[in-house]
Amino acid sequence: MSISITTEIIDGIERTTYTPSERKHETPLLFIHGMWHGAWCWESFQRPLAEAGWESVAMSPTQRSLRWCTLGYYLGFIRREIDQLRVKPVLLGHSMGGALTQHYLAKIGDDLPAAVLVAPWPYTSHPWGPILLAKLDFIGLLTAFLTLHSGVFMRTPAHAAAALLGPDPAVTPEWLHSRLNGESFIVMNQHTWPLWNAPHILKTPTLLLAGELDAVCPLVWEKRTAARYGSELVVVSGAGHNLMHEKSAPDAAQKIDVWLSARVK
Repeated sequence: MSISITTEIIDGIERTTYTPSERKHETPLLFIHGMWHGAWCWESFQRPLAEAGWESVAMSPTQRSLRWCTLGYYLGFIRREIDQLRVKPVLLGHSMGGALTQHYLAKIGDDLPAAVLVAPWPYTSHPWGPILLAKLDFIGLLTAFLTLHSGVFMRTPAHAAAALLGPDPAVTPEWLHSRLNGESFIVMNQHTWPLWNAPHILKTPTLLLAGELDAVCPLVWEKRTAARYGSELVVVSGAGHNLMHEKSAPDAAQKIDVWLSARVK
């Protein structure tokens, strides 16, 4: 099956669209990236899903206030994107994008055909979160608090790899680091009580993919998030936080295809 790939920037939003020559599904897929990333990060999921007959769009704002950007800022873009689609999409969010997916379902509309949480921020903050970040990068955590800028966590290829990649990824630390953006530190503190109270029940069917060796969102937290929402949980063996950049990415995309095909037109 041939695939058409287009990238456009309209009204400050970059959209990368994968359109199969033969669409097997009426419902489109909408991909939401995590912190430091952009629409570019989804290629290893969009391509195999397009080959399976899914049309998809990965979106990202081109302009961000690196100190003052909020979850509400991103959520506004997602809401407008969904509102202009002819058919409500499946929402797929990675990391912060997974948090935004949770916020969309809780605050805007728990009425999507399905949602896929890819190594998402857990359903609520964990008391050990700051300790985990300090163990990963104490200087980065301290600097982020002082500057309200989280780009410092990704300041070298080695820091990016330690946080985002498993031991045998499909990409090099240098490749990944060269593509990362800065990001506000404020967003990391909004997905927490009392600013955020996760729903106990979701009507939207959800699939949660977790990396076995995720250094940012450890598996134990992801299991609790899946239990909270009643999500089906798939653990990707040997994978770090960026499931899209592991050698197992094609297999993870296939699992998404199988799960969605059983539930979505």
